[in-house]
Amino acid sequence: MNEQFEPLTVGSFAITPLLDGMFPIGFDVMPQADCERGRQLLEIAGQPSTGPSIEPVYAFLVEREGRRILIDSGCGRLFGPALGNVPDKLEAAGVTASRVDTIVLTHMHPDHIGGLVLENGKPRFANAELVVTEEEVKYWLDARSREASPPAFGVFFDAAAKVLEAYGSRVRYLDVAGPITNGMMAVSLPGHTPGHIGVMLEDQHEKLLIWGDIIHCATLQLAQPEWPIAFDVDPDQAAATRSALFKTVAEDDLKVLGMHLGGSGYLKRDGHGYNFFASGTEALTRARRDSVDGRSDIRPNA
Repeated sequence: MNEQFEPLTVGSFAITPLLDGMFPIGFDVMPQADCERGRQLLEIAGQPSTGPSIEPVYAFLVEREGRRILIDSGCGRLFGPALGNVPDKLEAAGVTASRVDTIVLTHMHPDHIGGLVLENGKPRFANAELVVTEEEVKYWLDARSREASPPAFGVFFDAAAKVLEAYGSRVRYLDVAGPITNGMMAVSLPGHTPGHIGVMLEDQHEKLLIWGDIIHCATLQLAQPEWPIAFDVDPDQAAATRSALFKTVAEDDLKVLGMHLGGSGYLKRDGHGYNFFASGTEALTRARRDSVDGRSDIRPNA
């Protein structure tokens, strides 16, 4: 998988990937993958069979007709110096924070909102409107949701509240399915969080879906869509959403981008799971073949 990939276009939209950094996904957050099948998939992909799998974190800059829209913002410095590179990548693309018009959030986990607020509590993007689903905001501001979550997730709720306070009246609440701006639609993808969305771009007969956090580890979850991650608010719903979306994306030959997917491309059904074909290549980024170096007949768990 190529974590550094080139900007792309969808009609008159120009999309620049902003690599925030890399993070490890281990069996501690994907315990269902701690099995023979999971270890084989990691080994075939060139990762240590015991994990972790090293995965990218992206935000995306979308430009059209003089407007600059940021899809998510990366981690900021919430997870140390290895992440939080979106501001630098944005400036390298020729866009200062003050020139960003709109920020669209796929959801409000820290690796998507951590780059929105400065250390002094002020908004990093002082002139931007912040667009987020109303259902997502309700969840993160709800005391009962916090009480029902693992104690370690308290920092997630704190980060969301801090962002909403910083942007105040410049927050625009969005339906989970509906228009964001001309040519840009929200697509409801619930489960990972209640208000989790994808962003569909459509212009000049071209389409692209930025699918947010449908997956966190391509090596494992493309092959086994039913495997959740510990950060899913509703793991069963997240798995059902992922499986249904994979089917639609493959059948419709729809190009996709993801916050934890190294490139744009297409899905093709492969037995129980799917292969990812990066745009412009024939390389696979899941289990590359049914047999590699003599390994064969790798089957999904029942």
